[in-house]
Amino acid sequence: MLQFLRTNLRWTILLALAAGLLIPSAPVRADEVVAIVNGEKIMESTVIAELKTRWGYQVREQLITALVVDQEAERKGLTVSEAEIDAALNQTKADIESRQRSTGQSFSSWLLQNQYTLASYRNFLRVRLLLEKMVKPDVKVTDEDVIRYYELSKQDLAREEAVEVAFIGVNTKEEADKIRQDLVLGKIKWEEAAKQYNLDPYGRDNAGYFGFIRKGDQNLQKAAFALTKDGDLSQPFEETQHGWIIVKRLSYQASGVPKFEEIEKDIRESLTIAATQRRAQKRLESLLELAGDSIQRLGDITEPQVE
Repeated sequence: MLQFLRTNLRWTILLALAAGLLIPSAPVRADEVVAIVNGEKIMESTVIAELKTRWGYQVREQLITALVVDQEAERKGLTVSEAEIDAALNQTKADIESRQRSTGQSFSSWLLQNQYTLASYRNFLRVRLLLEKMVKPDVKVTDEDVIRYYELSKQDLAREEAVEVAFIGVNTKEEADKIRQDLVLGKIKWEEAAKQYNLDPYGRDNAGYFGFIRKGDQNLQKAAFALTKDGDLSQPFEETQHGWIIVKRLSYQASGVPKFEEIEKDIRESLTIAATQRRAQKRLESLLELAGDSIQRLGDITEPQVE
């Protein structure tokens, strides 16, 4: 059985059994009671039936898609390592957590919102990476493509003046003064101080990183724009949400359209990702079309109808 079907998600296995997609090699065990409400039992078979009704069609189609991709990858000798899946997973996690302060959404809540478990999302990434490997030789982004995008998108590429900052927030001015002094004297590194003292949980794990701040009248904005060099530290000041804070300037972003040389690499990477995703989707559609009648959808699982 190919790797995708080796999932440890118990509910997916139960769905597959209920749908007749997998044939157990041992006798099916007796139905179990999974809950009791005022003396009335809820049986495991009821839960399986409900799962099958709600998610059976979606799970079956995902299994079919994964198997079609796996079979093509096997023919081409393509594989995806756990390290590659880890890298893609960490990138997704980093992207979501970089916006967490503004969105309030953690990686765990993102998984839940998108109806993934960690294991099922890893399976999704594995299939996506296989498709990307299939089409990678055909993806070409030329210098002309990058220049054309830059010239046509200058209005969208224009940036406001901003300062990239990190901060450490503590309970008292005395504590903030002491931390700043230790930082200036080199008794402690910024990353260590952020991890050890920062009241903000996200900041503790990310060296106090906050992001880019535009000009404004808030204390944090004023403090950020008062710093004149990368690496400069503000004097401690009180900020309602984060206590007494020390701001560190990481970089400065001038207003206007950035020079081509500054963002050429980013544009090329974005165009490559977009082209790869388009080709991967077309390859998947082609594989499913080629599979055609070889895909037999059996059992009583039906596509949900929207009333």
